[in-house]
Amino acid sequence: MAKRKAETLNDDEISGYLVEISPIKTSQQNNKYFDVNVVAAVMNKSNSEIADVRGTLINKCTFIVADNTQQMELTLWKHHIDKVVVGKTYHFTNVSTRFFHTYTLTTTSSTEINDHEDLLDIADYQEESTSTTITGAITQIILHKSAQCGNCHKSIKDIPTGNLVRCNSCNMKQLKSNLNNAYSCTMNVKDLSTSKVIKLNMFSSVLLTFLTENLKLNLLSEMEDVEDYLLEQQYLTITYNSNNKVVLKFQKTK
Repeated sequence: MAKRKAETLNDDEISGYLVEISPIKTSQQNNKYFDVNVVAAVMNKSNSEIADVRGTLINKCTFIVADNTQQMELTLWKHHIDKVVVGKTYHFTNVSTRFFHTYTLTTTSSTEINDHEDLLDIADYQEESTSTTITGAITQIILHKSAQCGNCHKSIKDIPTGNLVRCNSCNMKQLKSNLNNAYSCTMNVKDLSTSKVIKLNMFSSVLLTFLTENLKLNLLSEMEDVEDYLLEQQYLTITYNSNNKVVLKFQKTK
């Protein structure tokens, strides 16, 4: 039987196979952000993280979903997280695409998630095994804080005095209160089992999750206080991407 082609609806919403999301978008709208409806099975769930969105801390969680064509990353926010269970199939309405090296999906305020009968044929799911977990201690660290545009999420280099700021990248003007705080950290970590020192990078969501779990969000008012606190931790369990050395999970060793 021939595969059903993805359909373009009257309101430019796109519905169809996951594998067809990228080609359809490129050919029809030339825009990295567009809404789609997909039916997919939930194959994997990562640990929940905390993201700083315009000064508000919001829970998010990344899932891997798949249909009979391919698998794709889907980020769920806030109340959507508890609506899905690994192994079940759902009809996701009005999820939005994002593009950074590859297409991913994310829920928005207009997303609806409903149960769906199980898919009979699912693309082979292969969980990437590119992560490494160590127990270690930080030997050196530098932490940076920057402001990000609420529209394009690019860093704003020069923050003027006053309540308004114009983004250097998208040229949109906005209240300073609508900017997002972003954190990046470079650190040398000593693997306690091998004594080898590894240079790792850690970004906002992982850092905020760690500080929230340990009731230390108040330290963010001074970057040096955060650095001091992290250096004092003698036993940390750290999972990082073996290819790009980015920290995926960061917690005190129990």
